[in-house]
Parts: sequence; C-alpha cells; structure tokens
Amino acid sequence: MIDMYKTKRSFFILASVLLLFLSAACTKSDTPAAYSVPEDVFIPETFVAEVFGNADAVVTIISDDGFFESGMYLNELMKHYDLRASVAGVVDFIDPHLNEWKDVVNEDHIEVINHSYSHKTMKEGSLISYDYFSLRHQIVDSDRYYEKNFGKEQIVFIWPENAMCSNGYSILLKNGFWASRSDYRGFNSLSPVDGCEGGQWYRLNLFGIKDDGVDTAVRNGWIDQAVANNAWVIEMWHRVALEEDEYFQTITIEEASEHLDYLSEKVSSGEVWNPVFTDAVKYIREKQNSTVYTYISDGELHIYVELTDGRMSYDTFNFPLTVGVNLRADDEITYYNVIPGEELVVKVDGQ
Repeated sequence: MIDMYKTKRSFFILASVLLLFLSAACTKSDTPAAYSVPEDVFIPETFVAEVFGNADAVVTIISDDGFFESGMYLNELMKHYDLRASVAGVVDFIDPHLNEWKDVVNEDHIEVINHSYSHKTMKEGSLISYDYFSLRHQIVDSDRYYEKNFGKEQIVFIWPENAMCSNGYSILLKNGFWASRSDYRGFNSLSPVDGCEGGQWYRLNLFGIKDDGVDTAVRNGWIDQAVANNAWVIEMWHRVALEEDEYFQTITIEEASEHLDYLSEKVSSGEVWNPVFTDAVKYIREKQNSTVYTYISDGELHIYVELTDGRMSYDTFNFPLTVGVNLRADDEITYYNVIPGEELVVKVDGQ
C-alpha cells in the first residue's frame, strides 16, 4: 500500500523548495553594477576550481552541541594542528560561557554555528513538529542570537538529534539558510544539488567519528577515499575529552590526535581543503552560481566573479573563489583567489 503520510510529506518538502527557488526570480540582491569586458582584448581560457586552492577534496569537522570543556579541548587541537572546525552550538549550552566562546572564535580555528536554541528534537511526529512557532523559535531565534553575539551571518543549520520535519524544512528555506547536515552516512559531492534528500544541500551526508567499528584507520580512510574520488567529507563529532565517558560518541584527545595528524598532512600537501562548514557552503554555492569574466589588456589581467543567483548577497557570499587562468593558451594554468563582486587586477609578464 502507498504510505499517504510519506507521500504528502515528500510533496510538501518539494513544494517548499520549488516555491523558494521560483521566488528568487523576483528577488534582487545588492549587487554591484553589471561588469563589462572591453572590446579588442585578449580573453584567456578560465575556470573555477572545484575546491578552494585547487585541492582534491574537502574535509569539514562539525562538533555538535557546544559543551564548554569539550569545545576548549577541540580548540586546542585545532590550533596545534593548524586546522579548523565548526561547533554546532545549542544556545542554552553556549550562553553560560559566551565570553569564552567569543575568545575562541577570535582565534580563528573554530566557528560557532546554529544547532537550535535548546536542542529539542525536530523529527516528524514529535510534538514540536506540529508547532510552527516553537520550531521557528528553535531555528530562527537561535540564528539571531549567534549573529548578534558573534557578528557573522548564519547561513547553515545542524539538526538536533539529526532529525528534521517538514515544517522545519519550510522555516529553513524561508529564512536564509543555505545548507543543513543530515542523518545519512556517506560522502558528499563537490557540487550538491538543491533538495532535502540524502546528499542534497538541505540533507548533507556525514560520518560519525565514533560510529560502531570506526577507528583511526577507518577515519583516515575517509580522507583517502575523498581525495581519490574528489568528494566532500563531513565528520560529525560530539564530545572531546581526556578519557572515554558515558556521553554520546566521545572521542579522546589521543584518538583525535591520531586522526588530525593525518588530516594535517593531507592539508599541508594541498590534497585536502579543511574549511569550517560556513566557508565550505559559501565556496561551493558561489562556484555553482557565478559567472567569471577575465581579460588581459596593457599587461594587466582582470578577473571578476559575478553571482548569478539573485538571493545571494555579495556581503554574505564573500569567500574567495579559486580561478584558474590559462594566460598564454599553452595549458600552463595560474590560480588566483577572487572575492565575488571585487575585481582583481594583477600584472602579467609578456602580455
């Protein structure tokens, strides 16, 4: 028999996504004036790299909940290995130590992103899944809290208990969220499609850092497979502690160090890009929704990235895109990092 509840839910999610995307045609962002390329100039072959820095893969660490002691251990690890991670914070857990969290964020190895106000499960059929305004409080009011206290626009959301309902999706789509992480295990494409199914933008896949059978060899294997297959790994962490405890998926500092040492090697070699979640979303969304203009005139190379989705503000989507340019049509590619909406002009030899 057909499950009418699932059918209606799928239709509701699909309709919400389509309505949001269609509304983009009627929405204008604060874009700069249209860019124009002069006549009679040399226009080189140009492309946007799949990954920042032309790396082979992306590895993003997201540590859920925002428990204070765990966050401090995580920050020290990130600093030691010169890596970056996102802490998906619950406002009720972050707020008692807000000033300390601000200090951590200012050290630039950790970002704090939205994981709800008080960690209420949002799975379909839960009490809150029927209460639109309570859901909105958990998603939107926490968003405002983080923007006010950390001064950075929030564009991502991490589901409490890895569950989301149709009303929750609707709130995400209507309130400026561009990605969320799911409950599915697996790799992500370097260019996810819009939607709410596994591996799509609003249900990105993950690997649990302490899932059953997962050890250092397995964790490092995720990185190897991502490099070999050009994929995006999102690691779901929870508590970081000196010793194992009774909490969900606690990883010890010793275990974490073994994995982070390997990740650091891959980052240093240029094979892996290790951004915080927000920066990964910005880069890939920009890559998917932009046009690049390049030309050479009077010994200068001009590069300009124009965003093509009217919902995308240049104030928000300001992460540099890595643009490859074939300067002399001889297959020798030079890479430049270009912020959307800001023209880059550089001197080039022999032009």
